[in-house]
Amino acid sequence: MKKTLVFLIFFIFLLGFLNLIFAQQSNSSDSNIFPSSPDAWRYFYDLLRPSADVKCLSGDTPLEKITNCIKTVTRALRYLGVILFIIGLTYVAGLLVISPFKQDLIQQGKTILLWIIIGFIILFIIEKIMELIQWLARG
Repeated sequence: MKKTLVFLIFFIFLLGFLNLIFAQQSNSSDSNIFPSSPDAWRYFYDLLRPSADVKCLSGDTPLEKITNCIKTVTRALRYLGVILFIIGLTYVAGLLVISPFKQDLIQQGKTILLWIIIGFIILFIIEKIMELIQWLARG
C-alpha cells in the first residue's frame, strides 16, 4: 500500500513537472511536425534541450561549482518538499485522529511528525549550510 502511494505521488509530481517544462518553453520549432516525419526528433530536442543545460557549474573552484549545483537542486526540491510536507502532515493527522487509543500508532505518528519537521528544516537551511562550508574552506 505504501509503495503504491509513493509511486502514485511520484507519478503525479512527474506529470506536473513535465507539464511545467512543456508549458514554459517557447514553441520556436515548426508546430506542423508529425511523429512519423524524419524531423520529429528535432521538435522534442528543441523542447527539452534548454532544461538539460547544466547552468549550475559556474565558479572558480570545484567547491563553488558543487555548492551552486546543490543550491539549484535544493531550490527545485523545495516545491516537492512543501507538497510532501502537507501530505505527511495529513497522514500524521489521520493517524492521530483515527486511532486515539492505540499507543503504537500514536508513537508512529509522533515519530513521522518529528522527521517531517527535521527534513523540512534541513531542506530550507541547506543553502546556508553550503555557504558555511564554503566560508570554512576559504578561511
